[in-house]
Amino acid sequence: MNEGISTKGQIMTHYGLPHFPKLLSTKELAKVLKMSHRSLENMRQRGEGPKYIKVGRAVRYDLVDVQAW
Repeated sequence: MNEGISTKGQIMTHYGLPHFPKLLSTKELAKVLKMSHRSLENMRQRGEGPKYIKVGRAVRYDLVDVQAW
């Protein structure tokens, strides 16, 4: 897919629409990584593991950040 950066710094698709990140919960990411969600929670508490964001009280992982990690 051909993507570019808009003047506002958003990643744009070749259709000119903004790219919205796919956010995974801790349990969803744990399945993808084939590890326990507790291991991810422990890594997060130690400041290790992939970058995450908080949506309210929920922890979410962007696939782009997981791939970079």
